[in-house]
Amino acid sequence: AKAPQQAEPTALPQGSLQDAIETINARLKLAQRAVRVVPRGDSGSTVIEVIDSETDQVIRQIPPDNALKLAAWFKENGMLSDHVQGGFALDETA
Repeated sequence: AKAPQQAEPTALPQGSLQDAIETINARLKLAQRAVRVVPRGDSGSTVIEVIDSETDQVIRQIPPDNALKLAAWFKENGMLSDHVQGGFALDETA
């Protein structure tokens, strides 16, 4: 059986991250949604928040808090490396 063909990813517009965020927000405006990128000083990570543009309420956070807590636990226990390869950041020695 043939494997299902995956759609080609859409390329982000050329320019800065801010330009990409503005483009996404322009497309989400009709759905009363916006995207913001929020650096997390406590963990050194960055999250993306999808917000309701009328109420400023966070609808979804990527990655979610539980994934950030799990990554912090892995790092504290020496199982997470600062080197990321192939989408995984687990320490090869663990």
